[in-house]
Amino acid sequence: MDNHSDTLHITAAAITIDGPGGESYMEDGSFSTLVSLPREMGGSGEGFSPAKFLALSCSSSFSFTMAAIMEETELAGRTRISCKVSMVPDGAVGDSKFAIAMDVAVKGLELETVQTLADNAFERCPLSKAVKGNVELKVRVVPYEEKEPPIFEADSNWAI
Repeated sequence: MDNHSDTLHITAAAITIDGPGGESYMEDGSFSTLVSLPREMGGSGEGFSPAKFLALSCSSSFSFTMAAIMEETELAGRTRISCKVSMVPDGAVGDSKFAIAMDVAVKGLELETVQTLADNAFERCPLSKAVKGNVELKVRVVPYEEKEPPIFEADSNWAI
């Protein structure tokens, strides 16, 4: 990795030992979990899969970007970014890739305003930039609803 004199942040190292069936953790001790393949892909389904890590990364990165844009534009409202990551076939037999769908909602704002915010966040979000051109990423604006987790309906018509 290149050293950048203008680097804004460097995170603690993330380490994974023994792949599926192993453990992933942050070197600083702030987080650890078992890792496995999903049951649908022949794994135990225990712990986290790369898709789950990606979903957390996407929703938090997009949420942070939305918050920054809202602060810049002096808008306020509680945000809810729901992210669903799917594994889909990719060419050669056995190869797969990620596809990402996000629902974006902001309490107290009109859907048109939320759409503008989401469009801006899509362009500015570091994770959106990282996956651009490599991962199908769809962002949909939805009305804000108070919901208890889980909030992304897995059986919804919102397909990737």
